[in-house]
Amino acid sequence: MEKRFTYQFTWNLLVWLNAIWFFTGLFVFKWEPVFIILAYVFETIVIGFIAVAKMLLILIFSDAQKRETQTLLLKRKESNYPNNDVTANQKGWATALFGFFVMSMFGIVFFVFIQGQAVFIFSMLSHRDSHFLDSPSSVGQNFSYLFLQKDFIAAFSGIIVWHIADFVKQFLFNQSYKSQTIIPVFVQPWMRIFVQQLMVILGGILFFVFNKNLLTIGLLLILLKTLADSTVVKLSNLISVNEKTN
Repeated sequence: MEKRFTYQFTWNLLVWLNAIWFFTGLFVFKWEPVFIILAYVFETIVIGFIAVAKMLLILIFSDAQKRETQTLLLKRKESNYPNNDVTANQKGWATALFGFFVMSMFGIVFFVFIQGQAVFIFSMLSHRDSHFLDSPSSVGQNFSYLFLQKDFIAAFSGIIVWHIADFVKQFLFNQSYKSQTIIPVFVQPWMRIFVQQLMVILGGILFFVFNKNLLTIGLLLILLKTLADSTVVKLSNLISVNEKTN
């Protein structure tokens, strides 16, 4: 019980430290609130890269993934061999092709999702800031401008550090990539994306409610995002504990 409490407290502490980083940036370093909002909006990019890294590790190191692939793709072929004489080379190629297919589908879905998200956000901001262009073909140019802004880089770095810390603790240190399969990892990111998109929607509502006062919106989003991340961590811990118990 004490170990479980310490574990949850530690990772909730990291969530709150991330919030402190944003509060410090907003009120001490005087980051422009719009870049804090955009850092939260494009957290999707970090979530996508982390998911791809997980799937790649699973594809390379997971025996469970190899068994699942053989069951899905080689079952019919193995039935034609009385001694299940399917070569290791065939099994390896089947695993690699299946993993490549799943990762490619994930990449396409995420690219389309981020593209649509970026078009919507930059279009909305173009009416307030002339640096952002209101055109689907200008997404790359808008990102180029965004990633050159020091306030955005500082805010976005906080999100990157948080996700990498979570990835290292939850996935690398306990070597869970050796026992997991790709499909659940394909699905898992959408829970965080749901929370993240909820923040985007709330941000849009707050944008109009507070008459485009970005400082107030940024402050409220930090509080709401911290609460949401803390809840996601607790749910993830409960799921992990239940899986180990079962």
